[in-house]
Amino acid sequence: MLTEMIRWPFPKLAALFLLAANLPCLATPSTAIPVVPAEVKVGLYMVDLYDLSIKDESFIADFYLWMTWKGDFNPENFEFMNGEMEVKDHPDTKKKDGINYICWRCRGKFRSPLDFRNYPRDHQTLKIEIEDAFHDTKELIYSFEKDAKLEPYPISIGGFRMSGPQRYTVVNHEYKTNYGNPFRAPGENATYSRMRIEIPITHVGSNLTFLKLFLPVFLSVLIALLTFIIEPIDLDPRFGVGVAAIFGAVSSMLVANSSIPETPYLCLSDKIHLTSLFFIFISIFVSCLVLKVYKAKGKKAAGRIDLYAGVALLLLYLGFMSGFTF
Repeated sequence: MLTEMIRWPFPKLAALFLLAANLPCLATPSTAIPVVPAEVKVGLYMVDLYDLSIKDESFIADFYLWMTWKGDFNPENFEFMNGEMEVKDHPDTKKKDGINYICWRCRGKFRSPLDFRNYPRDHQTLKIEIEDAFHDTKELIYSFEKDAKLEPYPISIGGFRMSGPQRYTVVNHEYKTNYGNPFRAPGENATYSRMRIEIPITHVGSNLTFLKLFLPVFLSVLIALLTFIIEPIDLDPRFGVGVAAIFGAVSSMLVANSSIPETPYLCLSDKIHLTSLFFIFISIFVSCLVLKVYKAKGKKAAGRIDLYAGVALLLLYLGFMSGFTF
C-alpha cells in the first residue's frame, strides 16, 4: 500500500514537468528564416555587332558572357528576353574559394527599339536583356561586374561605331501574372531580376549620309524658287516648275521614309520634307498673287514682289533647315 502511494504521483508529476517545459514553445510563434536570394554577377564583352536592320530594328551580336556566384546555386538557365540565342558554346568553368565562374561564347539576333527623331544624325542604343528562366527575385538577384575591363571593340555595322563601352542596368521586372503557380501567395505577381546591357552606337559620316538623303528635296525647293525669275505671264513654265517641285519633294519623302519603320512621332526626315512642301506651296501661292498684280498694276510691281518674295522665302527656308539640322 505504501509502495503504491509513493509510485502514484510520479507519472503525473513527470507529465506536468514536460508540459511546463514546452510552454515557451507553445506560446512563442515559430519564425521562418528568410531566404536570401543568390547574387549573380554578370559581365559581357562585345566581340562584334553586324547585320543591323534599321527597318526591322534588329541586329546580330557576337559576345562573351560570364557569370560569377557563390554556393551550389545554378544560374545557367537564363533567357534573352529581346532575342533568340543562336550559339552558346565553349563554356569555360572554374571554381575557387567557393566562387563559381562560367563564361560562354554567344551569338544571337536581338530586337531593340531605335529612336529616329534625329535620323540620320542619330545616336542609338542597342540593348540585350537577360533574365533567369526559373528563379524569381526571391531566389536570384543580378548585379554587374564592376571590375571587368570593357573597352569599346570595333564593330562591323556599316556606317556605325561604338561610342563607348556597354552600360549595365538591373531592374526587377514584374509580370502581371502568377503563371498559375499554386505556391505563390494570393494576388502575388511573378517578379524576376533582369539584366539590361546597353551598347551605345553612333553614325559615322552622318553629314554625307544627310546630304545624300535630303539633297533631292533641297533641289526641289530651289527649283520651286526659280518661278520668281520667270515672267508672270508665262503660266505654263511658271506653274509647271512648282508642280514638278512638289512631285520631286514627295518622291524624296517616300524614298527617305522607306528605310525606317513607321514612327508615332515626327522624325527629322518628316520635318524637312513637310517644311519643304510648305515652302513649295507658298511659292505657288505667291505666283498666283503676282499674276493678279501683273494684270492690275503691271510688270514693274509684279517684278518687285517676285524679288522680295524669292529672297525672303530662300532666307526663311535656310533658317528652318539650319534649325532642324544644328
